[in-house]
Amino acid sequence: MEECFKMNDCFIGKFVKIGRGIKMGHNVVIHDHVTIGKNVQIHDNAVIGQKPFSSKILTRKSTAGAKTVISDGSIIGANVVLYAGCQIGKNTIISDLAAIRENCRIGNQCTIGTGVTINLGAVIKNKVRIMNSSHITSDTLIEDNVFISVHVTSTNDNKMGRSKFKMKGVHIKKGASIGAGVVFLPGVTVGRQAVVGAGAVVTHDIPDNKMVFGIPARIVKDTPEDMKSK
Repeated sequence: MEECFKMNDCFIGKFVKIGRGIKMGHNVVIHDHVTIGKNVQIHDNAVIGQKPFSSKILTRKSTAGAKTVISDGSIIGANVVLYAGCQIGKNTIISDLAAIRENCRIGNQCTIGTGVTINLGAVIKNKVRIMNSSHITSDTLIEDNVFISVHVTSTNDNKMGRSKFKMKGVHIKKGASIGAGVVFLPGVTVGRQAVVGAGAVVTHDIPDNKMVFGIPARIVKDTPEDMKSK
């Protein structure tokens, strides 16, 4: 980080725009080409606009976007790392120790729990809740009002990086609910208002308005009205 200045133990890079009312903790690092909206909170040791690492052993090369954006009213927890090109919507909470890779888009009024990891290029729309220690793979699309419980894992590569494979993440449609410890295989789609029970392994698409349980996940019944998001 060249030509940065130090202010209250924080380092600010070049071409950084910071709105009014921002509150910043100790040892925050803000890299180049970052825009931060009004009334944003950034807690201790957060890193904003981190440049991605490169290595010959990586099976997929990552490319960073030009600008990292945190919109008005959002909160960035302690020790969070946001990579370059991330866009965070308004009034969204990114909890402590989360890591969000480059070029991810997260919408308005979302909650990203402690220790959540989100890989490059994932798109998460509005009012999504992703609870602690879940992993969202790259190439994933999560629509509005989805709930994802703790320790959920999604994948995008059936070959595990051993041979060429067209990577395809998970598509979770509007209003779906995902129980604790669910595992998604690459490329599956979860229908609107569907419910996936805790511990399920999802190997195939799930239709709208269905509940599934088990390994592999199987349809059990229709989603009850009181479990549908409003």
